[in-house]
Amino acid sequence: MKKTFSTLLMFVIISSFVLLPQMAKANSDFLDISQNHWAYEDIQYLQGMEVAEALTGNYFKPSEPITRSKAARMLVKAISGDVNTTNVSQFSDVPNDHPDLAYINKSKELGIFDGYGDGNFGAEDTLSRGQMAKVLVNTFDLTGTYPKEFTDVRNDHWARDYIKTLAASEVTIGYGNGKFGAADQTTRAHMATFITRAIKGSVFQDRDLYLYASSDDFKVDQGVMYFKDSSGNWILPSEKHFSNATVMNAARSLLDEDRYLLLNYNDWNDSIPNAISYTFAGNPVAAKYGNKPFTIHLYTEQKHTKDRASDIVATLFLEYMWYDAQTDTFNPVFFGEKLQGSLEALFGTQKGKNMYQYIMEFHKEYQYNVPKTNEEKTFSKAFGSTKVTVFVANSAIYVDFSK
Repeated sequence: MKKTFSTLLMFVIISSFVLLPQMAKANSDFLDISQNHWAYEDIQYLQGMEVAEALTGNYFKPSEPITRSKAARMLVKAISGDVNTTNVSQFSDVPNDHPDLAYINKSKELGIFDGYGDGNFGAEDTLSRGQMAKVLVNTFDLTGTYPKEFTDVRNDHWARDYIKTLAASEVTIGYGNGKFGAADQTTRAHMATFITRAIKGSVFQDRDLYLYASSDDFKVDQGVMYFKDSSGNWILPSEKHFSNATVMNAARSLLDEDRYLLLNYNDWNDSIPNAISYTFAGNPVAAKYGNKPFTIHLYTEQKHTKDRASDIVATLFLEYMWYDAQTDTFNPVFFGEKLQGSLEALFGTQKGKNMYQYIMEFHKEYQYNVPKTNEEKTFSKAFGSTKVTVFVANSAIYVDFSK
């Protein structure tokens, strides 16, 4: 089945003349989607394509599970403008006056959905993540096979091949803990994000990536992130503390066309444990030599030092946190959002947000009043199973994360 996005223009033209079943009209802004929402950009992108629509009134309802009928509607609108307006249902449980009938019928015609096999479609049933994998693969003709296994997806699971293809395409690589959650419900926000990623393709394969990230030091192949070691070999670092999916999600959160991400694997210093390092800065020179807003090290083995805990899994260095070497200005909001986003990717949305707020309390207090002596101030707080320890000394602030 060959599908191209050029048909989207045809849809816009046809929809100007043909009356189709409509949901609530798309608005310039959904009242329940603020710019701080994690899926804001993806939802706005699809709204511009008239794919993301309000569910009721001016509300998108991002946290609600998406139904199979609404998923069919979104997917058909994303790839096809030729929607059959027939009022004759092709499924025994979908009435002829169903508001999404044309899209449900078209989804069957395109091979996106094929129903339950008993003549029913289950229009109001929620879409599971396993089903989501299948319909996205079918819709966008995704290919590839993820080289890793999900711990909760058996070899004989009906959706296993679809799930591995979806992961290889980097649409979603699971929860970051080795699980995919095939039976879990798919929320409307997640569906919007997955569709956007399927349309745009891999952010790591962008032809301009080398301009704003150290892409010679890492690569993504079939949904797995590899790093170049000190010998020049491509390796898959240990996942003892952070899964490969988590490492990739953190990298994705820091990629920005107007800034620079130095992302590499450090294994050349015998006195420091091997680590995956993220340095976020205004440009390559700043990332390597100075004016770095922040650097995060993820240790791929246990960290052992004389003066610090042995169970440290990551360290954050706050350097020129608010200074933007790219524009020679101070940009606290932008860099703060980037740091918070990376912590959320590494430790979970709510925990990462709470960690960020805790760390910033000390950064605000000491950014202009960091002790200039060897005297070290130490503060710590537990966030679930992760302990955050903030050190303030020698004109610097750094943070250890231990488990």
